[in-house]
Amino acid sequence: MSSGNDQNDKPSGARFGGFGGFGSLSKMGETMRQQAEELANKAATQANDISARIATPQKGDEAAAGGAAKTPAAAKTPAASSSTPGAPARTPDNISKEELLDVLQKMNKKVKALTSLRTQLADRVKVAEADKERLVALMTDEILSGDVALDQEKDQVTQLQVAWRKVDERNSMALQELQSEYKTVAQQCKEEVDQVKKAAEAEAQAQVERIRA
Repeated sequence: MSSGNDQNDKPSGARFGGFGGFGSLSKMGETMRQQAEELANKAATQANDISARIATPQKGDEAAAGGAAKTPAAAKTPAASSSTPGAPARTPDNISKEELLDVLQKMNKKVKALTSLRTQLADRVKVAEADKERLVALMTDEILSGDVALDQEKDQVTQLQVAWRKVDERNSMALQELQSEYKTVAQQCKEEVDQVKKAAEAEAQAQVERIRA
């Protein structure tokens, strides 16, 4: 019986090696989906902000346009000075509409790509959840014979491991009982066979004695 107990001790870790990714798989899919949604929302916000800037002329642009119409020479002076090392950093107020449109197109492409990625991640999460439900159903209904009620707020893998150990122990005890009963029945059958043999030998001996007499 020691070999049976050894075999019962070994499978607990190996049999659940393939189910250790239940919780981590769901968390990974949820995290990836949230990150994709955050990136898509951020890109969409930036694109909307750029669109609003393009649609609403800035006061600095109007003043620059008026100054350029009156004094063309004066309008060229800031452009020349902007290339100097001491020139101030560029801000959205002094960026041309062409540049803003180019940025807007790039942001729209990013938004589309992130939206596509979010859809793909959502599909992968659905597939992973479906596979998880199938595996849990296989464990609870087919392997554990419905002897476990999973609590969704707790670690399902741990619950399945505990339930499996209980079922394994119960099966081991049942096997030991069957083996003990088998030994008992075998011993009884052997005793009955010995009695029949003795009775047959005694009867044969009696017949021989009668024949000799």
